[in-house]
Amino acid sequence: MGRKMTTLSKFDEVSRLLAPSLKNTELEKPQLIIAFSGIPGAGKSRLSKMLEERYHGVRVGNDSIRAILHHQEFSLSDEEKETFLQDYNEFFIRNYPFTNKLLILDKSMDRQYKRFFPVFDELGLKHFIIRIEIGKEEAIQRILNREEIDPNYLRTNMERWQREFEDFGKNAHYDLLLDGLNPNMNFVYRKIDKLLLQKPLNSFS
Repeated sequence: MGRKMTTLSKFDEVSRLLAPSLKNTELEKPQLIIAFSGIPGAGKSRLSKMLEERYHGVRVGNDSIRAILHHQEFSLSDEEKETFLQDYNEFFIRNYPFTNKLLILDKSMDRQYKRFFPVFDELGLKHFIIRIEIGKEEAIQRILNREEIDPNYLRTNMERWQREFEDFGKNAHYDLLLDGLNPNMNFVYRKIDKLLLQKPLNSFS
């Protein structure tokens, strides 16, 4: 990029590159953040896409942000990229720029709920958390079926992801519990339909 970028300018650059990939940004939808609790392989992205299609919300996925970081010369280590990713997610929520206020966060809150839930409360943002349960072996097999990854690395990290998932379940609020192998989507839709009819607390103002 030819110049040293500040963190804020990096955030702005990621937003500029992310925006063209986002759908439904100019639609007028009531304020609601939909996010998830679940280990990798639980089905968060599949469910996020189904909700995006049904409700025409703005779906933002960590994988899309990671892809931008991979191709940008930000001089970040892998560990720094993960920290940057969470910092950017908070920046995005605090500086949400779009007309459509229905935001679908295609990410797990398990590791970062202590950071993001206070932000939602501070900004007065109504949110709906879907917790997805699935066995570790089923989740591992799903991941191996869709991408090339070292199974030993996956199994080692799955233990940590499971601990974070369990910690969230004990200490954080969620609104709906789903079976990751057989999710009851009609139940999900009824809950969200009802929420979208309620008066919003705020609108990312």
